[in-house]
Amino acid sequence: MSCVERHALWAMTGKLGIYHVPETELTAKIPWAAGMSMLFDREGYLKLRGFDEGYFLYYEDVDVCARAWRVGIPILLANKAVVVHDARRQSRRSLRYFLIHLRSVSRYLWRHSGRLPRAKDSWTI
Repeated sequence: MSCVERHALWAMTGKLGIYHVPETELTAKIPWAAGMSMLFDREGYLKLRGFDEGYFLYYEDVDVCARAWRVGIPILLANKAVVVHDARRQSRRSLRYFLIHLRSVSRYLWRHSGRLPRAKDSWTI
């Protein structure tokens, strides 16, 4: 999770967006997942009409999760899955990428009335 997303989550929910799921649980409902670790079935992806191409680089994953929850598609964490992602975190080092990130955050907050995705019975702390 990037620095800006952590701060956005903290400011809006008082939480850092870290999921603590008991090892005995194979899956858990979570509010949102990072895009590099998402899998969709065809029906769900078509129902959501995919990712919103109005986002560039940042927050498209949060947006698709919010839309999924809104239409009844839960976001599940596969507790045993491992994803390796070589995050560049350019928005921390480059004003250009920081501004792109800020624009995406602003777009998300505008389109979703300032609300982050919420999962009923999620393991978010």
